[in-house]
Amino acid sequence: MRRPNRAAVRRSAKAQQALDFMVSYGIALLIIAIALYVVMQLGTSGFSSGPQSCTPTPPFLCISYAINTTGAALIRLVQASGGTITINGMACSTAINATNSSRPAYGNVHVLGYSVAPSYYPNNALNGGVTVYSGGSARLSAYCYGLLGVASSGVGNSFNGYIWINYTSSALPQTHIVSMVAQFNARYS
Repeated sequence: MRRPNRAAVRRSAKAQQALDFMVSYGIALLIIAIALYVVMQLGTSGFSSGPQSCTPTPPFLCISYAINTTGAALIRLVQASGGTITINGMACSTAINATNSSRPAYGNVHVLGYSVAPSYYPNNALNGGVTVYSGGSARLSAYCYGLLGVASSGVGNSFNGYIWINYTSSALPQTHIVSMVAQFNARYS
């Protein structure tokens, strides 16, 4: 019987050790990648891919909603008040006013219209107001504000906030109504 060459045995052992080293680090990297994926899916970081939602208050319904990286919110609402409404102003804030819950905490706190406060509206949005018939929809846009100003952020980050509108109703033509119409969670796009 022939004896194995000692040098060949040493090379074989070293090759086996190198292979074991590479496999262990490969498995560790795979586990780290899986953990990062799970964290991203659960939304425990700022870069959430978790659920997006829009919870409207009656008589409104959210059709679509989004926020871009400059902090401009875009929402399409349907109204079912039974009458015609004219939307004169819109506000978006990350918080509700602590002393007056019918107003936003930041930004356009009086829900002023474009003619009085154009800086709150991207691309001349709501210039002249928007008339919406019962069962009809309106596409609205305004900058969202937080404690530090316009709530801009990077793509994929989460935004949680509220939308208010200032409107008149065909049932009450001389009265401006300021109402929170939706709470929404979205990712910046």
